[in-house]
Amino acid sequence: MTGTAPDQRPDEATLAFLRSVFAPEWREPPLGRDGVSAWESEHGVVLPEPYGP
Repeated sequence: MTGTAPDQRPDEATLAFLRSVFAPEWREPPLGRDGVSAWESEHGVVLPEPYGP
């Protein structure tokens, strides 16, 4: 497949719902490119876009 991936961010209603069902202590900031690369290396996998670096 060619081209760029579409924006995968959920709409605000979905985000509000997810925030309501997951307690704050379960929420973590995004890993970022370096964090995703480290996770991939640690687990021996390559995640598809939009996760991978």
